[in-house]
Parts: sequence; structure tokens; C-alpha cells
Amino acid sequence: MAGLHGPRWADPTLLDIPALRPPSEEGAGFHAQIFAGAVPQFVEQFGEWMSADDIATLDDLSTWMGDWLLSRLTNLTLIHGDFRPDNLMIAPNGSP
Repeated sequence: MAGLHGPRWADPTLLDIPALRPPSEEGAGFHAQIFAGAVPQFVEQFGEWMSADDIATLDDLSTWMGDWLLSRLTNLTLIHGDFRPDNLMIAPNGSP
């Protein structure tokens, strides 16, 4: 993963790409709502393997995630949001 993300770490030209934008208040709020809505189901499914502190951290994060997303506008990079073996392209010669 570092090989995918590292080459563009803190690359200021990323914001020159029209399809890439820094998070907006609306976008950050949307992601915060999605996260907050997913926490109860996640805890229901995996809570037995989590400590009370872990669960409290998820609940706390739900309340300030939007603000956190808006505060993280330096050291931007590209990430692969759905990286898994069946979503990886390999060249015919075997190189990724």
C-alpha cells in the first residue's frame, strides 16, 4: 500500500486535478453522518471483540469526524479506498 500512496504523498499538484477536491463542509458532514450511522451496526456485529474504550472511541469519533476531516488539508495523498486481492490489476508479465 505504501508503494501506491507514497509517490503522491503531500503532492501539491493533486489539488490541480479537477476530479480531486479538498473536503467541503457539506462533504465532511455527509461522511460524518455515514460513519455515525454505521457505528451501531458495526458494534452490534463486532462489539464482543471490542473493549468499552474502543466502543467509546467510535462514539466520540462520530461527533467530531466532520471537523477532523476539514482540519486535515495538508499532506494529502491518493488512496485506494477498496484495495483487496480481487480488485488488483496485474500486468501479463506478473508486475502490479
